[in-house]
Order: sequence, then C-alpha cells, then structure tokens
Amino acid sequence: MERLDKISDIHVHLGVSSGIYRAFTGEDILKFKETFNIQKIVLMSFERNVEENNRTISELSQKYASVFGLYWIQKSRIDKDIIALEKSLNKKMIGVKFHGYYEGYPVSAKCYQPIMELLSQKQGILLVHTGRYKDGAIESNTSYLHAIDVARNYNKVKVIMAHMGGSDTTIAKKAIVDSKELSNVYFDTSGITTPHVIEYALKYIDSRKIIFGSDEPWCSFRSMYYNIIDANIDDDSKANILYESFNRLVE
Repeated sequence: MERLDKISDIHVHLGVSSGIYRAFTGEDILKFKETFNIQKIVLMSFERNVEENNRTISELSQKYASVFGLYWIQKSRIDKDIIALEKSLNKKMIGVKFHGYYEGYPVSAKCYQPIMELLSQKQGILLVHTGRYKDGAIESNTSYLHAIDVARNYNKVKVIMAHMGGSDTTIAKKAIVDSKELSNVYFDTSGITTPHVIEYALKYIDSRKIIFGSDEPWCSFRSMYYNIIDANIDDDSKANILYESFNRLVE
C-alpha cells in the first residue's frame, strides 16, 4: 500500500470558476500538494481570468520542480496564444488544455490547426475536456470523437481525454474502445465516480495510458483517489495510474 501513496495529479485548476464556490490560488495549490503528498502536479486555468492564470501557472512551473503547466487556449486570441506557446512550451509548460464547452467549438475545428501543428512539432500534450453532452455524439463540442480526430491527424501529439472520455460510464466505455488502437491517446481519471470504468478500461488498454487526475477544486481529491484504490485491479496497475504513467509521459 505504501507505493500507492505516491501520486502525480494531472488535472488541477488554478483560479476562479463561475460554476463552483471554491477557488485555488497558488498558495492553496502548494498546501494541497503537501496535504496529499503529491509528487508532481499539473496546473491549468479555470475559464475565468485565463490570460492572468496562464502567466501565474508558467511562473509556478518555473519556480517549483514538482509543478507542471498546461496553457489554456482560446479562439478569441489564437494568434497571441501561438506566440505565447512558442515561447513557453518546454519541459515544465508541457502542453495545452482545451475545453469545447467554453470555446463553443470542438478541438478538431480548423481554427485550432496552428495550435495542433505547434504541439506536433514540440511533441506536446493536449488535454481535452470530454463531456456527456448529447451522449458524446459528434454534434457535441465536447465529444471524445473530436479528440480522436486530432489524435489521428497529429500522431506526435499526446492527446489526453479528461474524464476518461466523458464521465458517463456508457460514453467512457465507447471512448476507450474507439481509441484503443491509437498509441498517442491517453485518459485521465478525473470526474469518474465508479471504479468499474477503470476496471473496464484495463480490458482494452494498458494501465500506462491512464493517468490520475483529481480535477480539484471542482472534484474531490479523496473521492478520485479512492476510486483508483477501490478498483479491482492489481497494484502495479494502480501504481501506474497514480504515479508512473505521468512520469513516462514527460520523461
């Protein structure tokens, strides 16, 4: 059990969201890391004050060896985001966070191609919010199918589907099966409320392609952690999900 206390968290938000009553400052995040003994943490902005939060995340990633960052991109400032990404993508600012609900477009939209091309050149990470809207149908801007399109078109981009492809058990199962042949698709566990999804995933994909994410402060770290601990899978797989998978992704 001791080795399962070693954790990397790939999905933690900085800032304020219009959707919840909790917020995380830089100081809160450092306390959060210490409280739960998180070895490595990946930060991304909430949907408000994005430009300011992107800067703060970049600063924190440079200051602390255990902090990594994802740059939240916005269609309204694509040209500026490209310039910022060209300067900031490195071993600590490791890629991009995309949220189709707030953008009003899917990640596969033509307007984001310059971002995807840059990520491909840098072999960076693209963490995509994948949701339950329209049961994951292609008509939804948050459908996992758009993430699969990007993964197929840009095979050097490491595409991570947040929420295991869509939070809902049925959608997550579809996302896992539909992408199992794509070597550059990964899944984060944030927002998953039953160990059954993790158990199901391991029937189709290697545990090294599943990465722990808490989605704090939107979700509860403890509930996300024990979702992995309570899964009926072997300890090696749990250790991969909780810590090793992220290490391999950025090594």
